Amino acid sequence: MNTASDHVSDPSDIIALFLKAGFLPLIQKLLHDHKNKYQFMFYLVMEFYSRVNQKPVMSSSGEIIGYVKSFMADEKWNLTTMVAKPSGGRGRLNIPTDDDGNYLIPMSNVNVGNDAIVVMNIESIRRLPRQDQHSGLQ
Repeated sequence: MNTASDHVSDPSDIIALFLKAGFLPLIQKLLHDHKNKYQFMFYLVMEFYSRVNQKPVMSSSGEIIGYVKSFMADEKWNLTTMVAKPSGGRGRLNIPTDDDGNYLIPMSNVNVGNDAIVVMNIESIRRLPRQDQHSGLQ
């Protein structure tokens, strides 16, 4: 499985990550077709997204917590965050969300499997409880 500890900004290291995930034929084709490394990274990320879009997102205990909706990337096309639509199962998890209520999961907590995306150490990304805005000093 791929972990985000494999996630680095050097294109050769990113290629190694995708090789481990079985993307060799795609990488060979893209390297032949695209000489610009950022154009190559864009196409590689888009191919990755097309393969994992709508896959289930599971906790390490095996519970489905949502489905892949999209990813966020930095200016060099390094994936930084996975956006997952909550499944509506046992209730909302206390992890960061966007304005639409989708979970924002750092790629450092994501393992990509053949059938699902697994979120490792979900406790480490839990939100801090909100401070009551009426309590405290004024």
